[in-house]
Amino acid sequence: IVSAARTGKGSIWFFREKNFYERTGILPGHVRFCRRPAKSRLYDELRVTHIVDDSDIILERVNNAPYRYLFHADEGSLKMYIPEEKLKIRGIQIVRNWEEVLNILLPKK
Repeated sequence: IVSAARTGKGSIWFFREKNFYERTGILPGHVRFCRRPAKSRLYDELRVTHIVDDSDIILERVNNAPYRYLFHADEGSLKMYIPEEKLKIRGIQIVRNWEEVLNILLPKK
């Protein structure tokens, strides 16, 4: 997980409070916090293959991830700075909720 939370203190507390690490199997060392401008570079450095982010600009700047999903649950909150057609050309798919993300990543047989 790469998060643009400034210090991550609130997120770390939330993860522990909700037993996130035990429930997901994600190791605490696999959660990274950074400032937003460094996020796309960190995705590339970590060689992340699947990214769900709420920023089209961040996703567009990532060079190495073959699977990128622009998350926007509320149609009214969709503020895209990059035209949707360009996102599609770059392989970025818009998703509206976590169920949609799960269906893409873990399709039912």
